[in-house]
Amino acid sequence: MKCSVISESWFKRRPRISIDLSGKKEGSVSSYTTSDKIEGTATIIADRDTPFDHIKITFEGTTRVYIERPASVPRGRYLAAWNTFLRLQHQPDTSLQPNERVFRKGQPVTIPFTFTIPDRLPLQSCEHPVDHGYVHQRHTRLPPTLEDTKAASSSKSTIDNLNPRMCRIEYFVKVAIQRHSVVEPLAARIRKVHLVPVYDEELPLVVCVDKRDYCWRKEVELRRGMLRDRMGRLQMVASQPGPILVTPGCRVSELVSSAATVHIRFDPVGDEPPPLLKCLRTKLKASTFYASYPWTNIPSYSTMSCPHIDAGLFERTIPVSSLCIASVEWEKQELDSSRNINDPTPVLCPRKPMIRDSAVYYTACLTVPITLPRNKMFIPTFHSCFISRTYALEIELFYNTTYASMPTAISLKVPLHITSSRRPENPKHDSFDLAISSLPGESAAQAPGLPMLPGYN
Repeated sequence: MKCSVISESWFKRRPRISIDLSGKKEGSVSSYTTSDKIEGTATIIADRDTPFDHIKITFEGTTRVYIERPASVPRGRYLAAWNTFLRLQHQPDTSLQPNERVFRKGQPVTIPFTFTIPDRLPLQSCEHPVDHGYVHQRHTRLPPTLEDTKAASSSKSTIDNLNPRMCRIEYFVKVAIQRHSVVEPLAARIRKVHLVPVYDEELPLVVCVDKRDYCWRKEVELRRGMLRDRMGRLQMVASQPGPILVTPGCRVSELVSSAATVHIRFDPVGDEPPPLLKCLRTKLKASTFYASYPWTNIPSYSTMSCPHIDAGLFERTIPVSSLCIASVEWEKQELDSSRNINDPTPVLCPRKPMIRDSAVYYTACLTVPITLPRNKMFIPTFHSCFISRTYALEIELFYNTTYASMPTAISLKVPLHITSSRRPENPKHDSFDLAISSLPGESAAQAPGLPMLPGYN
């Protein structure tokens, strides 16, 4: 009983703080983007007369990384990193604060605040050593909110954000009441906001050409059977698809589809017919790179292949489409004798020399639609000091030869850039809950019409 009285008396000493954002309901997560204004009020009520020195209102962005090391590492089993990369401070109007610097019992004090989300981070937010100058340019862009939980809408449906538990990026408005004689604030409260900055429609930053990262082109030799003569060479080349846009609230219903172009060429030996095309499957791989130390380069599969006890990689693979291409017809082409067959300039010219008994070859061109599923949340591609998110499109072609009964596959892997657009004019800010409430049932998710975006050759 005595402990309960002491505990109740202690909590009454701390003023109560509530943070209200304009147009938002309490308990909802608000969505913002670049150049948006975060407007609201902070209301403070004390249960007893409480002296203070000043009120601090800030908008902050933080990164948290948690890594579990192997048990054999002597320096400790667990490792965590915490970094505040953004802190904007609002100067409260002193005329709205009590003159005596004392919160009177039961008398609410309301202080308005306004923050404008910047286009970039300050340069001092990324001062660590880097291997190339463009790394600083990427690290000083605002990263999107990266949460480790699934958000639920009012219809009890869930939306998967593809994020790991080991890392998190959060934005919030923080109100703290300071007293010089006390190290810790007298009271503090935060209100989280969901931030998806604007990212330009640009090509992904591909620094590595290692085949473990991406594979735009692949050639395979076709044989009549095990240890038998060759029947030709099959080549597959894919163009990089255009970027996919998401809205500031990551509203799944407004995802814009894209497309990739796949060129296929078959060079026969003699009069061998081309293989029979069966199926074309695509998958999206979302990769989240995180580390307890700042990245000195742009992380990739090839750089992560080395043993890292202070860094991690989280991958999710999502099926995108499965297309039957049995009706696609090969187009017969005459071989131009005046052109060197080993010339790398043409897109579909074999890289390796072949012994030719035929003056013809066959080509086919396929347009691969990319329509992302509506029950997932796709944050834009980004690179920050501790966390990066990249996407890759895996394209798998199944074919049959006249000498094999089972289909064979040849696959490519090309980078896919997901970017965010500016908010349309005159709409009110969509709350995060509202964006998720528009999620259709998983069984009702169908691919929308395919508006073609510019492709990149």
